[in-house]
Amino acid sequence: MRLVIDASVFVAAVREEEQHYKSSREFLRKIQFAAGAVLCPTLILPECAAAIIRATGDAALARTVLRLIQNFPRIQLVPVELSTANWAAQLAIEYRFRGADSVYVATAEMFQAILITWDGEMLKRSPSEIPVLSPEEWLKRLSS
Repeated sequence: MRLVIDASVFVAAVREEEQHYKSSREFLRKIQFAAGAVLCPTLILPECAAAIIRATGDAALARTVLRLIQNFPRIQLVPVELSTANWAAQLAIEYRFRGADSVYVATAEMFQAILITWDGEMLKRSPSEIPVLSPEEWLKRLSS
């Protein structure tokens, strides 16, 4: 099993004010022990740092989320190559994704992975051949 994790999950896991804080932390805790690869495009680093600093102004918390990602067990940070960027652009056009979102979807498709996100647009609009779940949905599947 391969998982691509969207920035929304890591951001929610470090901000107690986030609606999905507890579920995100539980998800991240469980996948540390699950078999398979954890993949994220390198874009996740500036995306998470920006999301935290813009929402909170807390540079220490922004650095915390970066350390969480970089030190996460079995994580593979995938460079966004030109071919990936071109494919992501096509996905953005076809499915009306935001730019960063299209990169996560393209990465999931390239690695035949499950995309994990809280983003409602990705959950609704992703192509049917790409499995997309919220962390809560993934945890429910794990326990059943």
